[in-house]
Amino acid sequence: MKGYKSDKIRNIVLLGHGSTGKTTFLEAGLLNTKVISRLGKVESGNTVSDYEKMEIEKGYTINQTLVPVEYKGTKLNFIDTPGFFDFAGEARAALSTGATAIIMVDASSGIQVGTEKAWDLVKEFNSPTFFIINKIDKDNIDVDEVISSIQDKFGSACVTLDDKDALDEAVAAADEELMEKFFEGEAFTDEEFAHGLAMGIHNGDIMPVLKMSALTGEGVDEVLDALCKYVPKPETVVTEAKDADGNDIEIACDPAGDLVLYIFKTLADPFLGKISYAKVVSGTLKSGADVYNPRSEKAEKLGSVFFVRGKSQEMTDTVVAGDMVALGKLQNTKTGDTLCPKAKQVTVKPAAFPTPCYFVAVEAADKNEDEKMAQGLSRLMEEDPTFVLERNAETHQTLLGGQGDIQLGIIQAKLKDRYGVSVNVVPQKIAYRETIKGNSDVQGKHKKQSGG
Repeated sequence: MKGYKSDKIRNIVLLGHGSTGKTTFLEAGLLNTKVISRLGKVESGNTVSDYEKMEIEKGYTINQTLVPVEYKGTKLNFIDTPGFFDFAGEARAALSTGATAIIMVDASSGIQVGTEKAWDLVKEFNSPTFFIINKIDKDNIDVDEVISSIQDKFGSACVTLDDKDALDEAVAAADEELMEKFFEGEAFTDEEFAHGLAMGIHNGDIMPVLKMSALTGEGVDEVLDALCKYVPKPETVVTEAKDADGNDIEIACDPAGDLVLYIFKTLADPFLGKISYAKVVSGTLKSGADVYNPRSEKAEKLGSVFFVRGKSQEMTDTVVAGDMVALGKLQNTKTGDTLCPKAKQVTVKPAAFPTPCYFVAVEAADKNEDEKMAQGLSRLMEEDPTFVLERNAETHQTLLGGQGDIQLGIIQAKLKDRYGVSVNVVPQKIAYRETIKGNSDVQGKHKKQSGG
C-alpha cells in the first residue's frame, strides 16, 4: 500500500442497520480494485473486514475495522462498523475522527431502526453524510419509493446525483458566486459544479443518495467514483481540541504542522500485543518519533507503524496528516487519547461513549481463576470502553455492565477463547434496606425497683 498526499485521502465511516451490506460493499470495492480475487461473504466467514474469530462464528460485525480501498489514485479509508445496537460505541469512536458518514439502506427493507439511529449519530457529530441504497438487484424493488422515503424522513437535502434541477439549486446555495450565476440562468462548468457540490456536502446542505448492488457489483464503480469526487478532503476538516491550559482550539489538517495523533480504536491481541488505530490529525508521522500523552502524562515511542486492511498489515515509515494508521505496543495509551509533542500539548475531543445500562453478575467457573478473570476482562476493556467491571461492596459480587446481552455474551466468549477463563452468570443478589417513611407515636412503661 503506497503513501498518499492528504488531498488524495478520503475518510469514510459505514453505518446502518445490521445486514444492510456494509461489509459486502467493502468486498465489492476490493474485488473491483483487484485486491481480492473473489467476493467474500459474511455467512461464509471469509470477508476482509470481519476477520476476528467471534465475527466469523456469529456472522456479523463486532469491531470497527479499517479497510482502505485504493481507487483511481485516491485512498478511501473505510471504517466498517457493527449494525447491532450493543456495539454502538464502535460507530461513535469512528465518527469522532471527523470522517464522512455513509448510511447504508437495504432496498428491500427501506428505513429501519438502525437507519434512524445512524442518522441521530451523524447529526450529533455533524458529519457530512451520504446514503447508499444497496441490494437493488432484489426482486420487486421500487428504488424510487425508497429514495422518496429517505427524502420524506431526512429532508430535501437528500438528493440523487442524477436529479439535475435539485442539484443545481443545492450547488448554487453553497457559494455566492454560484448563486449569482444560477439566477442569471448560466450553466455551471464541471469544476464549478464539483466545487459547489463538495462544499454543500461538507456543510450538510447536500446529502447524496447513491444506489448499487454490492453482491452483483452493479453500480459499485459509480459509487466509488462519487466518493472520490465528493467526500470532503481531510484538509477541510478542522478538529476540536484543548491546549495545555484547557482553552478551546481548532487544529488544521496540515502535513507541515506539529504532529498530533488521535487514537480511535484499541485492539488487545494476546499474541501480537496492543494495537492502536490512529488518525494523523496534523503533521507527518515518522517511525521512531517520540510523542507525549497528556492524559497519562507519559512519553511514547512510535516503533511499529503500519497500514492495515482488515487483519493484513504493511509496515510504513511515513504517514501524512489526514491518513489513518496502526501503531504497535503503546504502553500508556488507550482509546480516546491524544499523542503530541510534550512542548506543545493538545488534547483532541474524544468520543463520548454510552453508559452501561445492562448488568449481570459473573464468577469464574474455577474459583481459583478469579484473578485471571479480572485480568482478562481488564484487557478486553481496552478494546471496548462501553463495558465496565464492578465489585459490589455489599453483595460481594462481580458485576459486568454493558449495552446489552449480545455484547456481554461476546465478552464472555472472548474471555474464554483468548485467556482460557470460563465464567458463569449467576443471579444478582439484592442488598435490601429499610427506609423510615413517617412518624409514629409509641408509649412505654418503666418500673423502677429499689431495695434488696
